[in-house]
Amino acid sequence: MVTTTENTSYTVELTFADGCKITSSIYLDYIQINVLHIPNIFTPNNDGVNDVFYISHFDENLIIKRLAVYDRWGNQVFF
Repeated sequence: MVTTTENTSYTVELTFADGCKITSSIYLDYIQINVLHIPNIFTPNNDGVNDVFYISHFDENLIIKRLAVYDRWGNQVFF
């Protein structure tokens, strides 16, 4: 397993007891994916600050099928 934050390549060389060698390489393209931004608070009190709750995403294939919002006591206030 590899974690990277840049384009990189890896090469592995195996040497067997009889002296035979096998080499394999792989090149990894780093692609940063920021799929969702979900605010953890909003205050719909018409003061102009954080009045609208919205989920922004950067993946055109993403579909949000269900959304539920709960208050701080765990009561569902929107579905």
